[in-house]
Amino acid sequence: MADMFTIRRLTPEDAPVFRSIRLEALQSDPHFFGYSFEEEAAEPLSFFSHRLDTHVVFGTWHGDALRGIAAMERGRLAKTRHKGTIWGIYLAPDARGHGLARKMLTALINDVRGTVGDLRLTVSTQNPGAYRLYHDLGFREYGREPRALKIGGLFHDEFLMALRLE
Repeated sequence: MADMFTIRRLTPEDAPVFRSIRLEALQSDPHFFGYSFEEEAAEPLSFFSHRLDTHVVFGTWHGDALRGIAAMERGRLAKTRHKGTIWGIYLAPDARGHGLARKMLTALINDVRGTVGDLRLTVSTQNPGAYRLYHDLGFREYGREPRALKIGGLFHDEFLMALRLE
């Protein structure tokens, strides 16, 4: 089944489908993302196009349908350009269970190797499957942020994880 999917880096021309799956992710799994659906739904298409132009975003495709995303933003300041922050990892329910998150993240890691020395990410303490995946890919926990997100009056903790690429 996984061979029916392709993985490639997104470009600004992919902004409409990127926006659609990103909003799907924020609506279906709000406790796994820092942005809210309402915040990003209010953004114009140019916001998503700019992200694709300035961030590294890989997508999992099933034909013409974008079914998953994984993104990385590089540090903007001279003293933080050696770090990349992975954000926005999501697979639509029909794309889960095929090893696609691992393949997508591996493609992203291989793409940025040599341009960043460290990758960072956060993962909800309520998402053990994602934590295992990141650990299997070499990410190591370096901390825990209590009350990292507040959603509907409830607080959610996150693990802080890093992968050294150098």
